[in-house]
Amino acid sequence: MVTAGNPAIQAFARSIDAELQFAQILISREGAGFELRHVGDLGRRAEELDGVLEGELTEVAKFTGAGEYRPLKSAPDLRSGWRCEIRGEEELERALERLYPGAVADWFASREGRAEAADYREFTGRQTGMYRLTAKLEEGEVADTVAAVCDARSCLKRRLWTAPGSGPDEECEKSMIVCLEPCALLLEFARTVKRMEQEGDCRPQLTRGDLQTVRASLERSLRSSETTVRSADFSSPENSRRVRLALRRIERALEKAEEEGD
Repeated sequence: MVTAGNPAIQAFARSIDAELQFAQILISREGAGFELRHVGDLGRRAEELDGVLEGELTEVAKFTGAGEYRPLKSAPDLRSGWRCEIRGEEELERALERLYPGAVADWFASREGRAEAADYREFTGRQTGMYRLTAKLEEGEVADTVAAVCDARSCLKRRLWTAPGSGPDEECEKSMIVCLEPCALLLEFARTVKRMEQEGDCRPQLTRGDLQTVRASLERSLRSSETTVRSADFSSPENSRRVRLALRRIERALEKAEEEGD
């Protein structure tokens, strides 16, 4: 519930000079209010963009430009082509809550030194039901999971929580939005990783050249925008996070092959 005089939004508004980039949102001061638009629309005339009301930003955040549902609001796939006029701090808080839920409160807590970032082992150790499996990941599996899910191409939140083999993100790598604990998407992917590990090893005989070919194919897959696989469909081998996981393992295998070759 939004309350007048919220110190978090007051501090956030004070941090805005002429304009401020908040993940994929460009916030500009407009008199006593603000204008919100996609950062990709910087420089476009107002009449070139669709005007939306603050209450309509929920729909803006719900789907990508291609019409795909966005399960992760901090993913770098917010659609562009719109602008929203905001009439003060209270409305700004509601608008940002629709676009990036909880982001202003977490930013403020972090700035004030009151943010409590989780530890992967402690956090997953408290999980019950289907997510109990996430506590069983080995250190390398946790590092691979974090690298695949928390990559800047998948999530713009700056991770403050810790994990084996993975230090916190640098602010310059992501955005002002902080991440204090593993999200449901990461837990679901971690569960997928553990299930794949439980399927057993399959080690085909591949040469270094084969591995280089596989790596090139995976890299090309990540650069392609043609995939129709939903971002949270981890059952598909074409899912971008699964591709990044496989690419990370291929790169490790190549490093090992090069070391042994030397």
